[in-house]
Amino acid sequence: MVKRKHNHAAGFLGTGVVSRTFLANLPALNGWLGPVFSPLNRATPRVVTALGAGHTVLSIEEMRGCETLFVCAQPEETATLLDLARRHCVLHDVDTVVLVEHSSLAELPPDLPSMVTDLGCLSVFPTRRKRAYLVEGSLRFRRFCQNLLDVPISRLVVARREARVMVDAGIFLAEEFCLPLLEATQSAFVAAGIARDQAREMGAELLRESIENAHFAGRKRWTGILHTRDQRRLGEIVQGLQRENELLANLVMSFSRRSLAAMGKETDWINGLRAAFDHNGSKAAERDESGNSLEVSPRARTAKRGGH
Repeated sequence: MVKRKHNHAAGFLGTGVVSRTFLANLPALNGWLGPVFSPLNRATPRVVTALGAGHTVLSIEEMRGCETLFVCAQPEETATLLDLARRHCVLHDVDTVVLVEHSSLAELPPDLPSMVTDLGCLSVFPTRRKRAYLVEGSLRFRRFCQNLLDVPISRLVVARREARVMVDAGIFLAEEFCLPLLEATQSAFVAAGIARDQAREMGAELLRESIENAHFAGRKRWTGILHTRDQRRLGEIVQGLQRENELLANLVMSFSRRSLAAMGKETDWINGLRAAFDHNGSKAAERDESGNSLEVSPRARTAKRGGH
C-alpha cells in the first residue's frame, strides 16, 4: 500500500476510459482514493465504478486538500484539466501528481513542476509477456509507484520524464522493423527455391535465435560477415541478390552500412562494394524508395533477363 504522511485522500481527475487502464480496481486505491471529478459530470459515476474506489464530486473545488492527484485523460485534454485544477486552487496542497497512461504524452504547462513537490508519469509498458510499467520521474516518484502497484522493482521500467520520445523510439525500432526483416529473409529463401511456408518458418526461427543470442551474450555474439569485415563474402551475397531480387540487394547494402555505424564500426571497407553496387543497382534503389514490395516473382525475373 502507498504510505502517506497525512490523512489527505488521493483525488482522481480525468475523462478517459478508466476501465482500460491499470488503475481499474487497483487494490491500493481502495480506502485511499477520495474525490473523483470529471468535467463530464454524467460520466463521473462510471469512472468511480471502473476504479472500484473513490466517490463522485460535482465540482472541482471539492478536490482541494488532496495530497496526491491522479490525472487520466487524452493528451489534448490533460493540460486543460491541470489548468482548471490550478485556477481553482486544487494544486495548492498537492504533493504528487501522477499522469496516467495517455496523460503522460501531454504537453504540460511549464510552471506545473514548480507548483507541486513531485510530478511523474505512469503507464503500462508494451510488448512484455509479464506486465511491466513505465515510470517517468524521480527516484522518489519511482518509490511511490512501486508502493502503489505493489510489484517487484524488476517490473518497473524507469526513465526520465523528459525522455519519453526516446522510449517511444526504442519501441518503434523493435515493433516496426522486425516484420520487414522477416519479409526480406523469407524473400531471399523463396528466391532460392525454398517453399514459402518453410521459408517463413526458417526466417522466424533464425530471427528468434539471433535475438536470444544477442540478449544473453551481447555484442560478443556479433561475429558474422560485417564484424569480420568479409568484403568478399558480402560481395557474393549482394551480387547474388542483384540477379534474383535487386530490391533486397539494395536493402542489404544500405542496412549493412547503417548497422556498422550503429555498432561503432568503420564503414570505409565497404565503400568499394558500395560504389560498384551503386553503378549497377541505382534503378533498384529508385524502386525501393517508391515503396514497391521487396519480393520479385520468378516470372518477372525471367522476363527481365530475357529482355537483356
